[in-house]
Amino acid sequence: MRTPGRWRAVDETGAVLDILSRTHRNTHAAKIFFKRLLINDDVPDVVHTDKLWRYGAAIRELPVLHAVEHTQVIRAARCNNLIEQRAGSIREE
Repeated sequence: MRTPGRWRAVDETGAVLDILSRTHRNTHAAKIFFKRLLINDDVPDVVHTDKLWRYGAAIRELPVLHAVEHTQVIRAARCNNLIEQRAGSIREE
């Protein structure tokens, strides 16, 4: 059985905004996730993601996100990040 990809959005304080589990981590799944977030929340000023290229592709395909700054971070840079530490409880579900 394939483990689903987990998409998680948090705000600047670390509060989880949304979680999406999908069987694939592709551009289509990223677009669905961003669209779900934009229904309930304002367009962010900055989007921080890992280096998965599908995030950038989804951001480019959604016109509402064209003006958003997209910052990619490497895993080593966020390993001690409080927000990443909170992901443990999500992974265990």
